[in-house]
Amino acid sequence: MRELRKRLEMAEPEVDTGLLKELELIGFPTNRATRALYYTGNCSLEAALNWVIEHENDSDIDQMLLVPVSINIEDGNQFSLPEELNLKAQKIRERYNRNAKKLEEPKTLQKLEEAKTLQTEVDKVTTAIGETTIKDPKNTEDERERILEMLRTKREEERRTREMQLKEDQLERMRTNKELMEAKRQLEASQRKRSVEQAGLEKEEERKARERIRRRIEQDKAERRVKLGLPNEGPKAADPIVPPIIEKKEAGPFLVKSEQFKDCLRSFKRNHKDENAKVQRAFQTLLKIVGNIAKYPNEDKYRRIRLSNPIFSERVGIFEGAIEFLELCGFEKAEEGEEQYLLMPKDKINVQLLNSAGNEILSAMSNPYFGLLSK
Repeated sequence: MRELRKRLEMAEPEVDTGLLKELELIGFPTNRATRALYYTGNCSLEAALNWVIEHENDSDIDQMLLVPVSINIEDGNQFSLPEELNLKAQKIRERYNRNAKKLEEPKTLQKLEEAKTLQTEVDKVTTAIGETTIKDPKNTEDERERILEMLRTKREEERRTREMQLKEDQLERMRTNKELMEAKRQLEASQRKRSVEQAGLEKEEERKARERIRRRIEQDKAERRVKLGLPNEGPKAADPIVPPIIEKKEAGPFLVKSEQFKDCLRSFKRNHKDENAKVQRAFQTLLKIVGNIAKYPNEDKYRRIRLSNPIFSERVGIFEGAIEFLELCGFEKAEEGEEQYLLMPKDKINVQLLNSAGNEILSAMSNPYFGLLSK
């Protein structure tokens, strides 16, 4: 009796022809559909579609799938396949050659189609289904909609997953930045605290050093008196603490006028809230007037202003409180013929008062909220 041995041959796997036909009608190539059914065990159309979606970027997805099959052969120097296996092998070779020819031309096009977006793929499947419906009436409208909805659902789940991941990454970055800012704030606060403590320690050390030096000087004095035969001095009473005498200056009028200066400048802002450029130009003009007088008190031209001067009227005269401000600086109204002037007599020049007015103008110019919060 002859012994049989098994030999492995590569052959195309057998799959469910009904499911294979449905996948081909949807628009998938034969090799891709065969792979999907083989690797999902021919269980269902939905499982095959999921496999195609998950492996659509595989480089060999459209190549013919060959799997090993075992063939019984007779033991001996020569062997021959049974007739039915010869026929099966012939069919496999013919099918392989036929599919290879089909794949030569559309290979590049299939790679391009695989890179299309979800909308393009859905449109392609919809078109394929629409064209095959006439040829195969068995595909009902509900079946087509179910397949399309399954594709859309799969893509939508992937999109939502990506969006959720992006949101989580963004939240994580925000939390990380917040923690870094909080750590930086705590570090700066700790450094400031240490700086204050260090400054206090240094002051205390300085005070103790001065006290040691004072005691050493007192001790040296006592030793010298003993050497000279002079009587020792008793402990010196501590000097009474006398509050420092603050020199009183006649600053009362300046303090009063300082508040009056502020009131005049506030009226500029209150009455012209939407004209900040004009207000700033008026401040600059007033600052230039008082500054010129303080620098050149002997120049008459700086102490004489014609009220009808168009430049003065446009920049300063239109503002309520401007004339009052200049009068507080020392200007006086005067008439010469039909013209009215603001004059500052030479004996009325007070440089300290002019400097005070200039400081108030500078403060108003540098504070964007000046005059807006007060009533």
